[in-house]
Amino acid sequence: YRRQRQMCIRDRPTTESKEELTINLRINRKNGTAVLNDNQFSQTEIMQIEHYFSFGITDDITLSSPGIKATPAFVHYERNYQLKPSIDIIIDFNGIKQGEDYSFKFTDRAFSQKTIEFKINQELLNVCYVKET
Repeated sequence: YRRQRQMCIRDRPTTESKEELTINLRINRKNGTAVLNDNQFSQTEIMQIEHYFSFGITDDITLSSPGIKATPAFVHYERNYQLKPSIDIIIDFNGIKQGEDYSFKFTDRAFSQKTIEFKINQELLNVCYVKET
């Protein structure tokens, strides 16, 4: 076993300039009950859905603008062990330019089998926190 030093933010070269966009995708039910509850899904189905959110969802998400189609740099599924009713998925894209409009597209293969798409306009990228109700 050999310990290796992990790179942290302060170790990154200062000349590196990445423009990132992080999206927190929250999935919840209209009635407020848990998305992955034992009454609707078996334990095997819950494990399959959690596996999809952890490892397979990356292929079903894109961010695009004219001439650009980006796939996520990383996706993180926050497993909550049914302690909260919603599901949170953090999606990060690199190389996102300010001043362009983007389209976020997610093909849901866990529940509805439908494609969800919404526009992210350039003004939205200049705001730190946006809550859509």
